[in-house]
Amino acid sequence: MRNNLAVKICGINSQSAIDTALSNGVDYLGFVFFPPSPRYLTPRMVSTLLNNRPADVNIVAVVVDPSDELLEEIIDLVAPNIVQLHGSETAEDILNIKRRFNTKIMKAIKISQRKDFEQISKFEEVADFLLFDAATPTNQTDALPGGNGISFNWNWLKNARIKTPWFLSGGLDINNVNEALQITGATAIDVSSGVEEKAGEKNNQKIIELMTMVRTL
Repeated sequence: MRNNLAVKICGINSQSAIDTALSNGVDYLGFVFFPPSPRYLTPRMVSTLLNNRPADVNIVAVVVDPSDELLEEIIDLVAPNIVQLHGSETAEDILNIKRRFNTKIMKAIKISQRKDFEQISKFEEVADFLLFDAATPTNQTDALPGGNGISFNWNWLKNARIKTPWFLSGGLDINNVNEALQITGATAIDVSSGVEEKAGEKNNQKIIELMTMVRTL
């Protein structure tokens, strides 16, 4: 893939979407274990979907302020490569999870203004990956912690020097990902609503078109 751009498709919840993502070179498959999300699956459901998982794809378990019981079930049944924390988890929480479950952690940082990037200093020494996503709109009562299809100001990441590997997320789709990459210099992207027909329903053709486009930019 061009410039070693890594692509994560998040909120996958069907065998068809998994097969399409894998056959088109997606690097990371994200599964959401947060019941209010239209993309929610149980650990057992994901375990069934990944019955024949290939060895060369990274499985990401997306959770929001998870209990130890949920994490234990996910680790046992899904064996993810990475646990993505998309809630209000602290650096101490990350260390505790890593110690208990021996897993890599991706910490989502929600951005609505430039100063939100100050949170990087809290997490860069403890998280294996960071993910920058648009913050939940304060005037949207039914908004989710992520996957709302909105972006933040990409110029805030222009020429940024961030030691921890990071993903760009938030409202990315085939129409804007080229601009987002040019502005931010991101080497990894996370796409969810941008390849959906409607919330929680992946559109396989959109996955194909996205992957074809990022290969040929």
